[in-house]
Amino acid sequence: MERGGRITGVVTDEGEIEGDAVVSTAALPALAPLLPECASAYREALESIEFLGVLCLLVRLKEHVTPSFWVNLNDPRAPFNGMIEYSNLNPWREQGGSEVLYIPLYMRTDDPRFLRRDSETAEELLGGLEAIFPACDRSQVVEVGVDARLLCPGAVPAAVQREGPQPRGSRAGAIPHGLHAALPGGPEP
Repeated sequence: MERGGRITGVVTDEGEIEGDAVVSTAALPALAPLLPECASAYREALESIEFLGVLCLLVRLKEHVTPSFWVNLNDPRAPFNGMIEYSNLNPWREQGGSEVLYIPLYMRTDDPRFLRRDSETAEELLGGLEAIFPACDRSQVVEVGVDARLLCPGAVPAAVQREGPQPRGSRAGAIPHGLHAALPGGPEP
């Protein structure tokens, strides 16, 4: 919904919700087509952003790999630069004592790895994990999954700072009036 050149509400299946401003937590690729005409310049700016992709290996293990929640890596034997052992921060009792680990792999969405089969991704990342942590061999793996998604943070702060048409009522490099978002490293609304 818009009034006086500002976004003042949203339309849902249940009806309209009006307010003084709209705060969106939607991923920017999902938000862009929802924006009304008054935010067309902002919509075009969002549509011009090349978003990163993330492949994420999700693994249930019998044992911890490390005692840490987050481990950054810089080892040529691993095709990834970090891993998160979620159960070291939040023990997940419902998993029957197994440990939850995920390994994110950030890349452009036109990278061939982004489109390959999940089994190929799992094999590559598990191989790297085992190369660095030999005790974490395949016998430790209870379950594996791979998820691929678009990732907004990282691409956004540079994009909102570029020069170009700005929606009316906004300052250069800022998010337009009436549509505010909190972005890590991004401009203040």
